[in-house]
Amino acid sequence: MDQIITFIVDIMTYISSLGNVLMMPLVFTGLCLIFGMNLLDAVRHSVKVGIGFIGFNMVNAMVISKIGPAVTLMAQQRGMHLNTLDLGWPAVSTIAYATELGALIVVLGLLFNILLILLRLVKTLDVDLWNYWQWALTGSFVMLLTGSFIWGLIAALIHEFITLLIADASAKMIQDYLHQPNISISHAFATVMWLLAWPIAKFWELIGWKEKKNSKEQTTIGKKFKKVLDPVIIGLVIGLGIGVLGYAGTGMGFKESFRKIMDVGMASAGVLILMPKAVSVLLEGINPISAQARKVLQERLAKSGRELYIGVDSAVMAQDEMILIASVLLIPLALLMAPVLPGNKLIPFGGITSLVYNICMIAPLVKGDFLKLFVTSAILLAVLMILGSNWAPQVTALVAENGLAMPADGASVSFLANPITWIMVVLAR
Repeated sequence: MDQIITFIVDIMTYISSLGNVLMMPLVFTGLCLIFGMNLLDAVRHSVKVGIGFIGFNMVNAMVISKIGPAVTLMAQQRGMHLNTLDLGWPAVSTIAYATELGALIVVLGLLFNILLILLRLVKTLDVDLWNYWQWALTGSFVMLLTGSFIWGLIAALIHEFITLLIADASAKMIQDYLHQPNISISHAFATVMWLLAWPIAKFWELIGWKEKKNSKEQTTIGKKFKKVLDPVIIGLVIGLGIGVLGYAGTGMGFKESFRKIMDVGMASAGVLILMPKAVSVLLEGINPISAQARKVLQERLAKSGRELYIGVDSAVMAQDEMILIASVLLIPLALLMAPVLPGNKLIPFGGITSLVYNICMIAPLVKGDFLKLFVTSAILLAVLMILGSNWAPQVTALVAENGLAMPADGASVSFLANPITWIMVVLAR
């Protein structure tokens, strides 16, 4: 038995040592073949997943090499407490899948989901395979802190179970809001935001804050802000601000400081544009795989007479104009809050352009009221920034061990914290 366990561990260690560029295509090719996809399509889609990770790794390297040192200098020169750069979910998700545990969660998480359905503990079949990274991240954190693969796996599966339970609990509300039957939102971040927003929404009702819709006003706000707050402008402004605060007045010549400041600004804008491009390539590979898995599993599980919800990404709600505008307005609010928010060390950057995917499930709770959505989201955003600052050492360690080589004097890195993952990290550490 010991020899069998050692053999399995050796295989897992070897596969994880290949890195996510090689490891993830191998995992997804195997899944494709299991679900009956022909070999040529399986290889084509899986290689796209690997290409997406190549793009991620290149952009991540730019963040660490160009923006990280500027953040460190900014904190040292100005005596600022904002010394942690928000990497955002695209960068962190690649790191989550780079660990020994991360790659296996795609397979083990799907098997666990099927088992929970067969045991009638959940109704949601989550075929949004890419977003399994959020459970992989939880497991990777716990494995890093405890040194135990088993504890990491248990933490990841607990997080998955909680996500699926919330997806079930919110399914009817989501179906009514979208007018789409038999679906649920299984995005781990969006579901926990729904859970946290629920008592806040009840509080608004308790104090007598009545819902009010004003779509004309929302449209006007949207037209004013959408052009100004696009990723290019946001990235450039944040990058130039970090560059000026980091390199101006350091004693270097004007030409050199100007070059470095502009370099940080362009790198910053580039990150917010190139990261989504890498995501789109990766999803071109994963979406057909998820569709094939959904088709096969739905047919087989439906025959057993079980009621099923198909778990989908929160992106299905991101086309709602009210949600889009609220997420856009949260961007300048986050930048204004960062220096004055007690306990915050995080510079909002990579994660603030994707807030729409995190706050979207709050909209049904507040019955489509724009102001309630914005205020509730702002409260929760402050919490996420504080938690993200708190676990920066663990994020930085995970990046250094499984993602990218951190410069010796580099800034800490983190991201807006999923509260469930944060709780797991607190318990582990």
